Amino acid sequence: MGYGRVLPEESTRVGVERLLSEANDVVRPQFSFVVLEGQLGAEWQELSLCGTTLSIGRIIGRQLRGAEAFALFVATAGHDYDRWRQRSDAVEAYLADAIGSVVAERCADAMESSLQATVEKLGWKLTNRFSPGYCQWPVSDQHRLFALIGSDGWCGVRLTDMALMVPVKSVSGVVGVGKACRPTTIPASCVALTAASGAGYPCSSCLAMATAELALSLYPSAPISRANCGFVGAPPIIILRCCRRPAASKASITSFM
Repeated sequence: MGYGRVLPEESTRVGVERLLSEANDVVRPQFSFVVLEGQLGAEWQELSLCGTTLSIGRIIGRQLRGAEAFALFVATAGHDYDRWRQRSDAVEAYLADAIGSVVAERCADAMESSLQATVEKLGWKLTNRFSPGYCQWPVSDQHRLFALIGSDGWCGVRLTDMALMVPVKSVSGVVGVGKACRPTTIPASCVALTAASGAGYPCSSCLAMATAELALSLYPSAPISRANCGFVGAPPIIILRCCRRPAASKASITSFM
């Protein structure tokens, strides 16, 4: 939130604690993923999956080199949270937006943990996760990405005509999986390109994402709710469907922070 090492004033701390308490009653984190056989195109600019081509761009493509399959995923804070975060007070709206970003990103972290636990049976590792709107990957590819898993597999997340996700506090993208895969440091050119091109998130979400990244760096060992997952189908195309939480199950927001 821009405070750095400076302790916020008491009114801000009290406001954040109150919002966290309220958010805990409405947040419903969910994730889902599917792992498909695919192929990177010439010069790693495209990814072909089940007859669909994603224009991921060379920077992301190079990060996915060596993958034997590709996991498509979505993670979300849920519709109830999306409605709750909308408020007339500007400060509260900003804080609620930032909390939602933390929850969505932490849920995506939980997705990665579940994915790794499943594919390690094959001796596979993961690359970093990448999302449309990042680097050279156009947001419009969301429609193709969502079509690959089917309308019933995205935890209730839908797309607008402009390829924006609803609920807004959702993350989608791709992860490479394979024996040669490893997470790597994201090249600075990728971040610079995203900022220069204007791709990705609107300004308010950029601020929220920065807050989310800070929170995750401060709480790297925070507990994450584990998800049950398993194989549906078999190689050469492995379908994995993971863990829609039952409606009656209420996850704690502190599990994702």
